[in-house]
Amino acid sequence: MCITQSKGMAHLIKIKCLNCETYLWSDWTSKKSNDVHLDINVRAVAALKESGISHSKFDRFCGLMSMPCMHRNTYNNLANIVNTAIIEAGEECMIRASAVVHGRNISQPLTTDERISSTGCPVITVSFDGTWHKRGHSSHSGIGTVIDFDTGLVIDTEVLSNYCHVCDSNTAELNFDASKHMCQKNFSGSANAMEAAAASKIFSRSVASRKLVFGTMLCDGDSKSHSSAITNSGYDVEILKEDCINHISKRMFNALNNLKMSNKKELNYRLTKPKIEKITNYYSKALRQNAPDIQKMKLAVMGSFFHMMSSDLDHNHRLCPDGATSWCHFKRSEALKQPYKKHNQTITSEIGKLLFPIMKRLTDTDLLKRCSRMGTQNANESFHSLIWQRCPKTEFATLKTVRAATYLAVLAFNNGPVGIRSVFDILGIPWTLKNISSSEKKQNVKLQLVRKRKSIALVSRRKNLKKTKN
Repeated sequence: MCITQSKGMAHLIKIKCLNCETYLWSDWTSKKSNDVHLDINVRAVAALKESGISHSKFDRFCGLMSMPCMHRNTYNNLANIVNTAIIEAGEECMIRASAVVHGRNISQPLTTDERISSTGCPVITVSFDGTWHKRGHSSHSGIGTVIDFDTGLVIDTEVLSNYCHVCDSNTAELNFDASKHMCQKNFSGSANAMEAAAASKIFSRSVASRKLVFGTMLCDGDSKSHSSAITNSGYDVEILKEDCINHISKRMFNALNNLKMSNKKELNYRLTKPKIEKITNYYSKALRQNAPDIQKMKLAVMGSFFHMMSSDLDHNHRLCPDGATSWCHFKRSEALKQPYKKHNQTITSEIGKLLFPIMKRLTDTDLLKRCSRMGTQNANESFHSLIWQRCPKTEFATLKTVRAATYLAVLAFNNGPVGIRSVFDILGIPWTLKNISSSEKKQNVKLQLVRKRKSIALVSRRKNLKKTKN
């Protein structure tokens, strides 16, 4: 028995008769997927893409393990085939997700939006957010994604890149015709402009490609994406804008922090970071507990603000809720006819005068209307983490690499660990019992983690409730 030929990670094994020296049997150590490429090599490339491991790291791993590794050219050729399959599977997944959303709105009409489009397509609420491969304005790749608010399914995504390493190199010295290569640049603007451009492309094709009208857009407060969507969507209904409650809370923190930085002499040791966090938490809690009633939200925020300025000498609780179950200890003691608790001011009246304009601005009626649904972009943030698991931000990545990672993230986000099976089916790679058990194990671990988090949150809520009653 001897190995006479190698292709990547597969070998051709032959059995030769020692007497007559003729070969009696030969076969590859791996079968061919779609009768073209060896299964082990295609499977390895797909696994590397799913794991976010580059060829150079894989080569290093194989070297240390004393294993054969495929040549870079072999890897690149197979990567193009795998990328095509990933994009095809990801696009089919988003079309199926759109069909689910469409069917849900037909069977349960007017669930999220009472408006009707002349196109006959359901008008739905979506969350939109952008993410970049690098922090700051130096990123060459950006992604915009739309997720259905009700089902939490990724409906569409757009990947943009303003850089191509071949075009950027000195092609004259390399004696290379740049017009014949597959350019990795599909956007000419800055990294900052990618989010708005992605929103424009996604919204403009929603009716044709998804049979849906994105009538309400939940975003992070940046009006550029919303304005771009309105300009290029071609809808006959207005695209309404809603703000993420988490970003609204961040506005309070940033506004207080900026106030402190601009008044260091007065506020440096009086408006500390713990106090800023406490005020922000009170603001966020007041909004969440009283939504969607705008007036109650406004009164709750102002009530907590004046509550923090009250003291034993100056009871400033006129806006605090009445009753024995009130969160305000003063009002609670008053209702139960018990002695008042001694307490000091969280913020002084002098600091309160500086904070009042911020409180007034962040309780504006229009602002509160936009966040009254208490919607968040948590789903988008979760989806972004799946992308960068498959395309680490620490390594350079071309458009095709980022796009493949994005579509793999779509499959994982919408279908779970078994999502990549559709890629294997397109490539003609068998989905084995080991693949099934591995994906089921991963799914079970994920479900256990969700249950654990829910139980921890429940215990925390019970403790807070007991503290309030006491």
